[in-house]
Amino acid sequence: MRVLLLLGLMAVLWADVDTLNPIGDVYIITYGGGEGGNTFLKFDISSIPSNAQIDSVILECYVWQRDAGWDTDVNYWNVNSQTWKEDDSARAIWAIPTSDSTHQASGFGVGIGWARSVDLTNIFNRDYQVSHTFCSIKMKDPDDPTSVPMPGSMPNDSDDTLMVGNFGERIYFYPHEHGSDIPRLIVYYTPPKIEHKLSNKIDICRVAPNPFNLRTTFYVADDPDGISLTIYDHRGRLVRTLSSRSKKVTWDGCDDHRKPLPAGVYFYILEDNEAKGKVCLIR
Repeated sequence: MRVLLLLGLMAVLWADVDTLNPIGDVYIITYGGGEGGNTFLKFDISSIPSNAQIDSVILECYVWQRDAGWDTDVNYWNVNSQTWKEDDSARAIWAIPTSDSTHQASGFGVGIGWARSVDLTNIFNRDYQVSHTFCSIKMKDPDDPTSVPMPGSMPNDSDDTLMVGNFGERIYFYPHEHGSDIPRLIVYYTPPKIEHKLSNKIDICRVAPNPFNLRTTFYVADDPDGISLTIYDHRGRLVRTLSSRSKKVTWDGCDDHRKPLPAGVYFYILEDNEAKGKVCLIR
């Protein structure tokens, strides 16, 4: 176990990435110049911490078939709805307003395997910046002129394929019901900056390099009223609160439910009536 004590003014920034799979996905066939396939994907984005800096957002889909006429360009939009469902009618889903159009001129689905979008941060931020739970993405071939679903039709919600493109110029990829090789939205972000004035009164009993001792003891040198300690994971979630009326407190690597926490980086705030401190613990 290694313990880092950072004194003075500390600013901590670390990059993170979350991979999100759809909670709903369908394709809708439209007419008026052919038979166009249009995919709608819905993601739960609530796991991304609030006020993070979104660095880039990439959609990846596993292509299992492509027509000879597919030319690898795609248009993407944000679907301006939090409530649409896979069993809504095709016309109801198609009528949802869209925004934040993003064009990919080439490179999506050049062969069988994973296809990768351009950066879709603007589409993602449409929902993320107003604290929405879901972000939905519409995909359409720019060369597909079709725009009207069949009256009374339902979206295609199969367990084996989604599609984009007009007849003879389509690309096919797996939906979330397939169970493997399913679409994924990869969100690269930097959590909010942690900045704090640290106390020079805090000391630490270091247990390294003993790998069999999972306890770390924190001391406050000058405060007779004791010490309190709060521990956060790398997402900023509170995992443990400890206090002691003596000048030290010991953490055993468990959360408040006595469950051992996994290896990783944790952040600490030590309070001693007058000063606070942050410590980065690498287990």
